[in-house]
Amino acid sequence: MDGQPFDPSKAPYRLLGRSLIHSAHVLFIAKDGIYFYNAENKETERAGDHPFGHQPVEEISPDVFRSRDQIYYLSISESWGRKTGLQKRRTRLQELDGVRASELCKMTDGNPGYGSVWLSGQRYFYFDALGSSQLMPSAVYEIKDASVARQLATADDLQGDNLRDLLDSGALKEAEGTTVVTATTDYRAYGNLSYWIVGGIVLIVLMLTLAFKK
Repeated sequence: MDGQPFDPSKAPYRLLGRSLIHSAHVLFIAKDGIYFYNAENKETERAGDHPFGHQPVEEISPDVFRSRDQIYYLSISESWGRKTGLQKRRTRLQELDGVRASELCKMTDGNPGYGSVWLSGQRYFYFDALGSSQLMPSAVYEIKDASVARQLATADDLQGDNLRDLLDSGALKEAEGTTVVTATTDYRAYGNLSYWIVGGIVLIVLMLTLAFKK
């Protein structure tokens, strides 16, 4: 990736999902874990153990995966400083709590460009297809009201603003999930490194200038 080779001893690598619209990193499944490419330090890093074993992984919706009888999904978060700007980006692979893949069924699509509605027992879920660029950082949300679920499942004129309004009102909430793996890029480390390099150059120039003046 970017001309950088991955460790061949961990091969083969398989891309985890092709959507990655709720992810700040490109994630790969290898024999002993999940890896990601850190674009800041130009290195491949290990995020942690993957939960899939030797079982197949199927992407059933953008950034939502089924393996064995579990549902997994991606979410993204960022940390910002008031004066320092972006500090960290994290991509989490989470296991959806209390839901069996075998008990999950898809309801009628509303607008397929915006996501889909799923039912598990008496619980309703919205699987998002907009992504973090549209202020939808998680791939899975729980719908708290059956009437809202039916509205989303049958709407043919759904807009992104409608979904964000449902989030603001609490009708949609980020699903409860257990974090399995986290990929993190710490931008502070690279920002500080650049600061010290530039500061060192400036100091050297000042010292040389004073030396020449003397």
